[in-house]
Amino acid sequence: MDQAVVVNLIKDSLTVVLKVALPIMVIAMVVGIIIAVFQAATQINEQNMVLVPKIVVVFLGLIILGSWMISQLTEYTRQLFDQILSLI
Repeated sequence: MDQAVVVNLIKDSLTVVLKVALPIMVIAMVVGIIIAVFQAATQINEQNMVLVPKIVVVFLGLIILGSWMISQLTEYTRQLFDQILSLI
């Protein structure tokens, strides 16, 4: 395998990882910011108030986006399997 091929495989895999993980990370960040603003406004510093809503929203995001995430990963895996003979 050539160095350019390896760099291209790493670039493609990192792109897929970011594409799949970014929506869930953005959802968690937005919920965290909303809760932080609420805590700052009310001066309530309860850790469960941050943790529980984030977990619930991330799980809901995974339920809603799960099929899309799996299809993206499956598509990339199929592309890799199709390229195996040309990579060796």
